[in-house]
Amino acid sequence: MNIAVELIAIVLISVLAIRSSGELFTAIVDLEKILHAEHAVAHDLRRYIEKEEQRLGRLRRLADDFERHSTDALLDVENHLSNPVNAYLLIKRFTNDWNQVIHGEVVSNATEEFLESLASNTAFFPNQEDLNGAAFALLRLQDTYALPASRIAKGELQGIVDSPRMTAEDCFILGNIAYVNGDYYHTIIWMKQALETVLEHNDRTINRATLLDYLSFSYYKQGNLLHALNYTEDWLRLEPNHIRAQNNKNFYELQIKENESRTGYRILEDENNVNPRPLSGYKAGVDFQNYERLCRGEQTQVRKDQHLLTCQYKRHHPFLYIRPAKEELVNLNPRMFVYHDVLSEREIRLVKELATPRLARSVVYHKSDSASTTAQDYRISKSGWLQDCDDPVISKMSKKASVIANLSLETAEQFQVLNYGIGGHYETHYDFATNRELSAFEKAIGNRVATFICYLTDVAAGGGTVFPTIGLRLIPKKGSCALWYNLLHSGEGDMRTNHAACPVLTGFKWVCNKWFHERGQEFIRPCKQLESE
Repeated sequence: MNIAVELIAIVLISVLAIRSSGELFTAIVDLEKILHAEHAVAHDLRRYIEKEEQRLGRLRRLADDFERHSTDALLDVENHLSNPVNAYLLIKRFTNDWNQVIHGEVVSNATEEFLESLASNTAFFPNQEDLNGAAFALLRLQDTYALPASRIAKGELQGIVDSPRMTAEDCFILGNIAYVNGDYYHTIIWMKQALETVLEHNDRTINRATLLDYLSFSYYKQGNLLHALNYTEDWLRLEPNHIRAQNNKNFYELQIKENESRTGYRILEDENNVNPRPLSGYKAGVDFQNYERLCRGEQTQVRKDQHLLTCQYKRHHPFLYIRPAKEELVNLNPRMFVYHDVLSEREIRLVKELATPRLARSVVYHKSDSASTTAQDYRISKSGWLQDCDDPVISKMSKKASVIANLSLETAEQFQVLNYGIGGHYETHYDFATNRELSAFEKAIGNRVATFICYLTDVAAGGGTVFPTIGLRLIPKKGSCALWYNLLHSGEGDMRTNHAACPVLTGFKWVCNKWFHERGQEFIRPCKQLESE
């Protein structure tokens, strides 16, 4: 028993060594089954001893695997965790796989002291919700950047070197998460990838018949009866006596005959539309399509005024006499700017240090009730707020933003700092409050007149700021800041400033925002009835 306890300690130390930073780890592992299993093992001690030798051998191999994985990952933690496939597999290891380790290997020699230690050490392990979030992130990256499942499964992502391959089981679990959430489009993609992995690499981590079962039903739900029938027939070749498969085959054949009888022609397979991506609501519109295209770096429209764009040093304030602002005009109408080398390494480091303990899930205002906020899937990030009084450096940064934007800080908001997680994004939105949302801001400060956003990191791939209406994409560059006006001179919202934060494909993304409001800007940016005045 002492040897077993020592081995368990090694396993736990290895697990802790590869534990993530805590962004997705929120749950405690269930210990009740461990106690039940321990009690059952005590009734058959001799049998337990025989199995213990086998189990210890498995634990040794498991400890070696944990140690090898963590040692390799800790050589370059940032590079390892910036890969969303690594992040997904890490979370899977300590949700789906870890439960099997606890209930299948560790439980047999547990003691009260070990149980207390286990509860403490696994407090930050991820739960199923975390696994779902990581899976949805991979699916979002796949859609936005038009990535084939085969590339993701092989770890062939931009900016990634030496990525692990996903097993057939890894692909199956990803597809199953989509299936449970009624997403048959992605279910088909990842079950097919799992099936290809089984056939091409003789991967036996998942049963082939199980994959065919999921594929046939998912194709049926996608309205493709012929593919549903074909996969069911493949399934029956493996399990000819499976009752449900036989019933499904009869049902699909009947449905096909009824359709042919009703329409008068034989249904043929349309290879170009065997699994259509379901897009509804605003996602079926041009803005969302342009958003995804811009994120991929595609051109969505001809920008005829590019020859008028300029770069210059700006010395419009005494603060900038010695160190002028490096201004780049990136869009003419509406005018948008990028200022290079605004923040120093010291400022960036301090912002991250101060903001990290304050980060919480980012929220959005309700369209129906702009006085309340909620977390939404179309905004995946964590945010925190920094006040000028937190540190003189923060106060200086606010002053710098005010000088560059040539706007008063009288009604400006605190700095909002954001960190985007796996596939973190924020779909198209406006920074100003629309007519339905005006109560989101007090009348005393008015609407958000301008946005000043600073990039605190370079991003290896993805993570751009895109403006679908005008066809502009800004690529994050560490230390640079972007500026645009959200309101027309009349005070109305400029609908052309509709923008989005593209999902982070690889790497890390930190930004901080400073929003300037209307009040206090009356003499700096006076109202006009016409923009041409």
